[in-house]
Amino acid sequence: MKLLNKEKVLWESKNKRLLLTSHRLREVHKTIFGSRIKSMMLEELTFCELHTSRQIHFLKKGLFYFLSINLAVFMLNHYLFSAKIIQLFFGEVQIDSGSAELIFYFSVAVLLSYIGLFVFSVKKVFSFYANGLSIDFQLRWLDFEERESFISMIEDAKDQRCHYLYGLSNKMD
Repeated sequence: MKLLNKEKVLWESKNKRLLLTSHRLREVHKTIFGSRIKSMMLEELTFCELHTSRQIHFLKKGLFYFLSINLAVFMLNHYLFSAKIIQLFFGEVQIDSGSAELIFYFSVAVLLSYIGLFVFSVKKVFSFYANGLSIDFQLRWLDFEERESFISMIEDAKDQRCHYLYGLSNKMD
């Protein structure tokens, strides 16, 4: 990244993905298909947030699979296997109570595994917003005080930048 005129690097993440300079906050996400770069000027930064993110889709999938598996067993036993066409080709077919119980326990195991995924998907996420653009990222290795000081560092950098732009102070020179 090429620095702008009088721009200084204030902070850089361990994996070089995030960069805070005296002028901007920048995220570089490299993939096998190219890079995604988001850069926001500090004077345009309108909102920052540290929040908890949960992957609710794990809970939804677990409930869906649990209900689908058990509903399928019920429907097969009570409606599909009693259909004349099925009886014509396959004879009397029934899921016995032992197999139904085994399928039920399997569906409970699937549900519990998805609940476990949901519980372990909790993450602390930083979100920064400017003019409709947002940068969201995690700094997993930081404890609460370091996370709080990171937000304070960005707020301070923005404050210094705004003072510099509007001629109130020359801290950035």
